[in-house]
Amino acid sequence: DHMHLSRLFYNYPLIQSYYTGHREKLERLSRGKWDSDCLMIDGMVSQLGEEVEKLWQRDEGGTGKYPPVSLHALLDLYLLESIDESDKHAI
Repeated sequence: DHMHLSRLFYNYPLIQSYYTGHREKLERLSRGKWDSDCLMIDGMVSQLGEEVEKLWQRDEGGTGKYPPVSLHALLDLYLLESIDESDKHAI
């Protein structure tokens, strides 16, 4: 079905639940035998450096990991001059 959204929609709890679930699943599967911190998005964010983690921790409830708490926090990534524009688009 075609769905029209009247405003931009960013459902943080749903997105957070999705990524938390996958992180927990990787932890269970690894059973300590390998580094379970291997989601692609986590690797991409960690390559951008501590600056992004701090940016996403400043808002209440922010963990420093993807996804950030709000769409505004996600878009704040574009204000960081030290990060290549193609990396910002990828995130």
